Amino acid sequence: LKANYPKEFMCALMNSWVNRIDKIAPLIEEAKQIGVRVLLPNINQSEENFTVNQEGNIHFGLAGIKSTSAQEIKILIKERNQNGKFKDIWDLAQRIPYKYLNKKTLESLVLSGALDPLLPSCERSQLVALNDNEKQNGIEKLIKYSENFQKEKNKEQNMLFSLTESGISTPNIVSKQKYSEIKTIKTEKEYIGVYVSAHPLQKYETIWKKHCQPINDLAKFENKTIKIGGIINQISKRYDKREQLYANVEIEDFNANFSFYLFGEKYEKWHSELSEGAVIIVDCKVQRNRKYSNKLEIDVLKISDFETIEQPMLRNQFISVDLTNFSSQDWQDLHKKIKQYPGDIPLKIKFLDSQQKQELTMVSQSYLVNKAFFV
Repeated sequence: LKANYPKEFMCALMNSWVNRIDKIAPLIEEAKQIGVRVLLPNINQSEENFTVNQEGNIHFGLAGIKSTSAQEIKILIKERNQNGKFKDIWDLAQRIPYKYLNKKTLESLVLSGALDPLLPSCERSQLVALNDNEKQNGIEKLIKYSENFQKEKNKEQNMLFSLTESGISTPNIVSKQKYSEIKTIKTEKEYIGVYVSAHPLQKYETIWKKHCQPINDLAKFENKTIKIGGIINQISKRYDKREQLYANVEIEDFNANFSFYLFGEKYEKWHSELSEGAVIIVDCKVQRNRKYSNKLEIDVLKISDFETIEQPMLRNQFISVDLTNFSSQDWQDLHKKIKQYPGDIPLKIKFLDSQQKQELTMVSQSYLVNKAFFV
C-alpha cells in the first residue's frame, strides 16, 4: 500500500495516531522523505481529520487544532460544503451564525494558519494584536461585525435594498505588529502540536544530518558519545539543596524532544548561551538514569551553535590544484569563485604536480572565504 498509494497510506497512518501528536511529527518527516507534503490546516480545503487534497498533498485536519470547539468546526465545514468556499474573513463572518464564532476558536484558526486563504491583505498578527489606542483586536471586531450584520439582515430580510446601503460596513483592521518567521512557526506549533509549514532546524538540516543523531535514536547509542541538535523549547531554572542554580533544558529536533539537566560548573559554563528558541548542538554521552533504569539521560560535554560547529573543520579545509592540467581559464574560474564567496575562513590551496609527484600547500594572504566556497 505504501509503495502504490503513498499519500493515502500516510494520511491513514496519521489519522490512526490523531490523538497522539508525538507520533505525528515523525510521520510528517517520513512523508517528506517519500515526496508527500503535509500542509497546514486550510479553512477551504481541510476536513475534520487528515485528508489528501486534489493536488495530492495531505492537509492537517481542522479538528486537530488546539482550543477549537468540535461543534464550531463541524458547522464551518458544513457551511463550506453546502454553499462554497469562503471568499474572505468577512464572508465567513456573514455566513456563520455569530453565536458560533467563538473568540478562542477564531484565534486558534488564525494562528494555526487555517485562515490564511482568507487573509490576502492581512497578517495573522493583525487579527490577534491589540493596538494601544483601541479596545478591540481584529478577531473581536470580526465577531462584532458578524453579529451586527446578521441582526441587520434578519430585520431587513424582506426589504429590497441591500445591506451595504443600510450602513453595515466592514471594520478597519490595522496593526503595526508583524510576526517574525520564527514567531509564526512557533505559534503554528503551539496550536497544531507539530511544525508543519517550516521547522526552525530547516536552515541547518544539512549540518544536522552530517553531525547529529536523531533524538528518537538515543537508545541505539547507550554508553556512547554523540551529538544531538535542536531548538530549545523551554528552560526551567531552579535552586538545588545547596542554593545553587541549575537548569532543565528541553530541545526538539525534526522528530522528537528530550530534556537534560545542567548542574554546577556545567550550568555556570553554558547557561548564558541558552535561551528559548535558540538552536544548539549538544555533545553528550548517553547513559542510563541512575534512579530510573528504564530511562535514558545524557551527560553534557559541550554545547555549541550550528553557526560555529563547522568553523574549526573548515579552517583545516583546502582545495587541490593540479598544475599539470590547470589552464588559464581554470585560474580565472577559481579567482571568480573566490570573490563570489567572501568570508572569514583562510583560503588554503594545495598545489600538486602529478608528473613530478610533488605538492605544496599555501595559505592566501589576500583572500578569506566562507563555507559555501567548499561545497
